[in-house]
Amino acid sequence: MKKPPFSFRPRRFSLKAMTLVEVTIAIGIAAFVAIPIMGLFAIAFSSMGESTERFAFLRIYQSAVEAAKPVAEQASATLPWNATFGFTREILACEPTAQDAYYRAECDGAPGVAMPGGSNAGAWAVTIRIYNIPQQKMVFERATALVKSPSSGNQ
Repeated sequence: MKKPPFSFRPRRFSLKAMTLVEVTIAIGIAAFVAIPIMGLFAIAFSSMGESTERFAFLRIYQSAVEAAKPVAEQASATLPWNATFGFTREILACEPTAQDAYYRAECDGAPGVAMPGGSNAGAWAVTIRIYNIPQQKMVFERATALVKSPSSGNQ
């Protein structure tokens, strides 16, 4: 009697293992998916850093404008005005020459700015420049006009 080529007897244990080719293909698919995702993380972290820095600049700018408003509101203020402010990395006010100063804001203001409509009574031009002290470069500059409120012009 001849033996059949296949045995239909159930095995006592199952050999369910992956071959090296299957493992290689699985790793390739995982890498194909993971590499673009890691690239997106790099873009997201870079964007987050830029957004945080822009927020810091705007907070410093707002602080400088708030410091310039009382000068512009004075009825007798006719001389140019300038001031320098220091800020830490966490945007806390400090002396511009302090050891923990990370940003320096320089503000220049001058009265008599021509406004649309031909009126320049009580208008001030204020230029604010923000410097990154460790990098020794200007990182933000903006000019704005401050106008005296009608109630302060009568005083």
